[in-house]
Amino acid sequence: MQPDLNLLVVFNAIAETGSVTAAAERLSLSQPAVSHALNRLRDVTGDALFVRAGNKMIATQRAQALVLKVRNIVADAKAVFALQTFSPESDTRRFVVAASDYAALTIAPALVARLRQLAPKTTIQFEAVGKLTLAALEEGQIDLSFWGAQPPKKPLHWQRLWTEDHVGVVSKHHPLSSHTATNTVALSDYLSFPHISVSFHTPGGNRVDAALAARGVKRRQTVATHSFASVLRTIIGSDLIATLPKTLMLAVQSADHRVFELPFAVPSY
Repeated sequence: MQPDLNLLVVFNAIAETGSVTAAAERLSLSQPAVSHALNRLRDVTGDALFVRAGNKMIATQRAQALVLKVRNIVADAKAVFALQTFSPESDTRRFVVAASDYAALTIAPALVARLRQLAPKTTIQFEAVGKLTLAALEEGQIDLSFWGAQPPKKPLHWQRLWTEDHVGVVSKHHPLSSHTATNTVALSDYLSFPHISVSFHTPGGNRVDAALAARGVKRRQTVATHSFASVLRTIIGSDLIATLPKTLMLAVQSADHRVFELPFAVPSY
């Protein structure tokens, strides 16, 4: 019969705690599971091993002779698995991350700081998100991408980080800047000025324009760019209105901009 080494782990836990209940808590097992393992040990050894004395489980003479041997076996087993334990501080891997400048402004600073703290020997390379990003992920050329669109399908895996909303943004010298303090920008005012937008040419269309179209109106877009950072720079001193992710503006917190809630509803993403 093949020995079940898990039984030795249970034996060691009972010997050290003197309790089936405490052993179960230490091993993250149910009390019946530990009791069942103890009964199997008794069958294998032909000895009671532990007998109750008040609130404690006392080792029999046979068990006392096994305690040190079992303890060493369990310790050696732990040492074997410890050799395979991931050690971030000694990891020297290079990670390739696809990210827009939105992600570079909102996520990258904290991510890089975290890596420098926990895995200082790793390197991270940021690349632009594009039409080939998903294919590069599937082929293993990219390790990770921050994605603000419909989550990709298998074999890729995704995890939601947060839900994003849009806000309006103008220069501090914009004619509407005085309205932003009280969020009283009317839809007519929003539509009366030219707009600058960010476009990645991703399937599904622009949520802002779709929301306006549902109301039967359209904004006048005079500038389009793929860069959020360029939008923030371009609108300074201009009469342009930008509609940008709220988290981005919280991260930037520039004195050159004024932020206001949109006078119409745009679905979160």
